[in-house]
Amino acid sequence: MNFKDMDFTEKGILHNPDTIKVITDMGMSEYGDRLGRVVHAAVNDNDMLSELSDGRKFKFNDAPMSGVAFLTHQLAYMMAGTQLVQYPELKFRQLVSINSNYPRVAESINWKKLDHQGMASFDVDLSTDDVPMTGVAIGQDLARIYAGTIGYAFSDDELEKALATGLNLDSEKVFAARLGYERRMNEVVLKGNAGAKIKGLFNQIAAVVAPITSPLQWFDETTSGLFAGTGIGDIREGFNKLFKTIFDRTGQTIYPDTLALPPSIYDYLAGTYTGINGDKSLLDLFANNNIASKNNGKPLNIVSVRELEDAGSIANSQSKKYRIVAYNNSVSNLFVANPIPLEFLAPQRNNFKIKVVGRYSMSSLVVKRAECMGYMDGM
Repeated sequence: MNFKDMDFTEKGILHNPDTIKVITDMGMSEYGDRLGRVVHAAVNDNDMLSELSDGRKFKFNDAPMSGVAFLTHQLAYMMAGTQLVQYPELKFRQLVSINSNYPRVAESINWKKLDHQGMASFDVDLSTDDVPMTGVAIGQDLARIYAGTIGYAFSDDELEKALATGLNLDSEKVFAARLGYERRMNEVVLKGNAGAKIKGLFNQIAAVVAPITSPLQWFDETTSGLFAGTGIGDIREGFNKLFKTIFDRTGQTIYPDTLALPPSIYDYLAGTYTGINGDKSLLDLFANNNIASKNNGKPLNIVSVRELEDAGSIANSQSKKYRIVAYNNSVSNLFVANPIPLEFLAPQRNNFKIKVVGRYSMSSLVVKRAECMGYMDGM
């Protein structure tokens, strides 16, 4: 959008300014002029009362807006609304830290792996020169930053009808674009991307995170209950086996703090109550009473994730490929870089449509310590 399409009551305040960016916070549009001043423009029913960063005010006149100008004002509201929408079916933000503290131009993420080697001697003859030397083995890994785009368009017919009737444009296109971005993020973080040959949280290669087999099959899918003879202690044993495996893989230094379950198992645990008064679910019981939570000093964060219903490599007796994932969710172990969260550029005319394109950038799941993760299949 170019301000040449509009007139100002106070001439000379802005010198042919060009729109730099549309900001969506609180329904405000923010523009910058070539002199570096900022205009905050709030849209109301009649005209636009605006304020320069130095406090001087002006307003647009009542001349008809161009299609691009009208769309820009509408988007200030619609995009602000999309920032507040939650997508409960997409769990990646609950499961992994999304870090945007990287330069926008970053093309890759590099990190060093340090292995401190050596141990002091004990009970030695100090007259000798036999002193053990420590060492540091340094390795380096790299994760690429991937660019992505998404967009939507409004036809001239849609814009003309909205202008003529005074009705708002259909915001579903804006919501759909935001949802498309969130879905792609969710897919890449949890399952990776075959085209880019990258793995996600739930399918790291077996050589890195070798799945262990459940010590028992305790959940009867046909009755949505336990197999005969299976007790609460047996279920806890299965989880503890997974937690102890991770603890041993990390040199007995780290216990998991997060447990991701298939909805079938999560719902059974959450909906089955025990205790003297029958007021405590099995989910609450296991969150607080297991070797990981006791050693960490806090309950496990247990999350239901639909992608785990068929993520396993081993089928149980009822041909269900459940996978249970446990890991320590610290940024020192794993995270996703998101240098450019989704942002939309200014509307652009394209023949008989006005297009709005957005872009973002992100890494694959950065796994700095794969040993802090563990899978259990066949439960």
